[in-house]
Amino acid sequence: MNTPTLLERRRLTTARRHRPSGPTAMVFRAGDGGVHGPDKPPRPTDVHLETTYPDGTLVEWFNDNWWLESIRRWKDRPLTLHIQRTPAALLHEDVAYELEMVRRMETPWRLVGHCYLSDIARPDGIRRLAVNHYDEI
Repeated sequence: MNTPTLLERRRLTTARRHRPSGPTAMVFRAGDGGVHGPDKPPRPTDVHLETTYPDGTLVEWFNDNWWLESIRRWKDRPLTLHIQRTPAALLHEDVAYELEMVRRMETPWRLVGHCYLSDIARPDGIRRLAVNHYDEI
């Protein structure tokens, strides 16, 4: 009587198995428009963001709507967000604002900032760096 149930559970368990996958990265370049693409596996483990253009201005797609879509897709997934070393991106006011919102959402995300030394060489750069929302720089 229990045998069919046990065999059925084994069959269902075998059908759900899949090979482990390594880290998957998704890159949002400054000039690409910030399009997320289709929401299908494999889900990213790392998201790399170029948030400013070479002249230091913020890209148009890096706004609340982009974040809402990102949170809708990945809010419960461990994710590492990398703010790439584009000019003035690390301490840009709008980037700091968006990262503060991510922290308020209490997502299981890790925030990593990459920068050039010239980005923090300003007199207030180190002070601003000390009170930021990044987990790692």
